Amino acid sequence: MDKIKRFFSNQNGLTLMELIVTLAIISIMILVVAEVYVSGMVQSKADMKKAQLQIAGKSSLEGVTRNIKLASKVEATYDVYTTDSTHLILKIPAIDSSENFIYSGGARVNDYIVYYLDGKNLHKVIDAPNVSSRLHSQDGSDDILLNNVKSINFGYDMPAPNTVLVNINITVEDISQKVPIELNLNANGRLRNVQEG
Repeated sequence: MDKIKRFFSNQNGLTLMELIVTLAIISIMILVVAEVYVSGMVQSKADMKKAQLQIAGKSSLEGVTRNIKLASKVEATYDVYTTDSTHLILKIPAIDSSENFIYSGGARVNDYIVYYLDGKNLHKVIDAPNVSSRLHSQDGSDDILLNNVKSINFGYDMPAPNTVLVNINITVEDISQKVPIELNLNANGRLRNVQEG
């Protein structure tokens, strides 16, 4: 017991300088851990936003290419629209609910789908006035297909109305995050219903 008392009585304890150095080291360690945590959270949010942009962009591209494949023609002009690098006008054979072409007076009826860029939004306009068309319920709609579009370029193998292959390049971006995100997406669509009938 005497040895224990002597051990504790011989100890001088921590000096003020040792205490300050210890607190400084602990503070630095806490700051480093906090910085790593915050950086990880920022990167995680950026990765999640990038994945969301990629999913939305790819889904939009798939929809556009699907309609290109259904089209019989890329029109040079339609209504107030003109086919160019930011506008795509598709003439699509009107199909009824039984998957049959619709005819009127011996001529095939057509629906029209227009894609165009307005600011940072990619729009899809549908003109399907025939009540038998399966697109008729969307007739006159002008929906935003994709947000955060920095640029879009519709490229054509030949000028409309002789186009057979359409190349689509879209750049989407999100500058709301601490780490800005920019993705380039592209796809090709070939018209499969070119024959008029």
